[in-house]
Amino acid sequence: MESSRGKLSAAGVLLLLLMTLLVVAAMQAVEARDCLTQSTRLPGHLCVRSDYCAIGCREEGKGYTGGRCRISPVPLDGILCYCVKPCPSTTTE
Repeated sequence: MESSRGKLSAAGVLLLLLMTLLVVAAMQAVEARDCLTQSTRLPGHLCVRSDYCAIGCREEGKGYTGGRCRISPVPLDGILCYCVKPCPSTTTE
């Protein structure tokens, strides 16, 4: 009898853990995504520090919340500064 209660408790804990993981995954899917735009203020071909990039992007205005150094999708374009801001919402309520 004790063995079946122990198994039932373990199954309950596993079910609770699984439900928690599903809720966390769903919350992350709903969070706003970041949109990246190449900086017009720091257009050089070598972005060395993301913190400098972030400062430059915030000074550009346009609603940028920061910036990141990223490898350009264009071959041989180098590591560029991309400004970050929240993407516009695509849901209609």
